[in-house]
Amino acid sequence: MENSLSVFTVVAGLVACVLGFLAYQNVSGSWTHVGATWLGLITLLVGLPAQLFSATRSERMLIVTGLVAAFVGVCLGLAHGGLLP
Repeated sequence: MENSLSVFTVVAGLVACVLGFLAYQNVSGSWTHVGATWLGLITLLVGLPAQLFSATRSERMLIVTGLVAAFVGVCLGLAHGGLLP
């Protein structure tokens, strides 16, 4: 369970970060900031409790990497449009 939560956190956080940078560049229209913001928020809500339940150092490293990427995605998404289109 902890491994799947840590993998979800890092993958979803990196996707949110990439979507946030696409919103920053205005590449794909107006929906990238919505995806970055919502996916980043969901990742933060999953990753923070996963950090409490993690058992090994490698899980914690993956979770923290995903949390930082999700935070960057949320910030860029909020800065360029917010939660709604």
